[in-house]
Amino acid sequence: MKPIQIIITEDDFVSAMVLKKVLQASSYEIIGIATTGEQTLDMLTTKRPDVILMDITLGGELDGITTTEIINARYGFPVIYISGHSDHATLEKVVGTNPGAYVTKPYDERELYMVIELTVSRYRREQDMQRYSQELEEKVKARTRALDKVNAELKQALAREQELNDLKTKIVLNVSHGFKTPLTSILSSSQLISKYAEFDHELAPKFQRHAARIEKAVQNLNNMLNGMLLIGKSDEKKLQALRQQIHMPTFISELLEMVKLAHNFQVQISVNQQHVPEFIYSDLDLMHQICDNLLSNALKYSPEGGIVKLDLGEREIACLSRSRIGESGSPSASRTSFSNGFSAPRMSD
Repeated sequence: MKPIQIIITEDDFVSAMVLKKVLQASSYEIIGIATTGEQTLDMLTTKRPDVILMDITLGGELDGITTTEIINARYGFPVIYISGHSDHATLEKVVGTNPGAYVTKPYDERELYMVIELTVSRYRREQDMQRYSQELEEKVKARTRALDKVNAELKQALAREQELNDLKTKIVLNVSHGFKTPLTSILSSSQLISKYAEFDHELAPKFQRHAARIEKAVQNLNNMLNGMLLIGKSDEKKLQALRQQIHMPTFISELLEMVKLAHNFQVQISVNQQHVPEFIYSDLDLMHQICDNLLSNALKYSPEGGIVKLDLGEREIACLSRSRIGESGSPSASRTSFSNGFSAPRMSD
């Protein structure tokens, strides 16, 4: 272990040499002897002692107390006073410099060793704590810089994602609106074909059949576009529920007719509306979209000959799909829920 390094500041050279021999006998390293405060300060420009032994009465303009104040301000090295002064006024001045200890002359060697060891031990711990604090502060700063960089990158990524979402929404809305006009024209044309097919003509049945196919395809595309528009409005946070009075028997009849026209699945549709009043207040477009999506998905994933049950509750819409006949020839207990507890707009006023 590195020996404790000491600077002695003592105006009496003989006393300084005696003190040096006493300390060296205990394996302390004396790295300098000064007789004035000015000499001590000059030494500290090149030396780094562990402790300074300071007499109060010194030659030169600076006494020991003033020299210690300067050392505290510039370097922070611990100072132990060794002096013959023990009056109250001197002690008050000494306390103001926050010394490591105060030893009166004549000193006891064992007491001096103990004071030096305690003072240096405390100083080294303080230095270690200071270094640890600085290292910790640097780590915190480095981590903060790293977090700031990550946050900046995350903000940029979120901004780019928002731009892409906005672009996607605009494309969906533009494409959907763009298709609406030609689909309306196609639908009008198919209706005209159906009207002309009512006249006596040998090809009239074929006209009607093809016109029905066109009208069915147009309605399917129109439903898809309505769904895209609904998603686009939802992404833009422009979706608003417009409550209006809905006659439920008419709504259900039109819904089933539209779904059956759009799908050719050999699946039975059962509707339970016992808990729904004849009239409700809700958004008609959202109701159509919700029920159409539920039924379409249920029909798509139901086996031929299966049953799709649409339950309309006062505050809930659910659609269940199951097989009519299981492998054993008896009704299958297996069922798949496509929307269990789907939360819809409030369906009663």
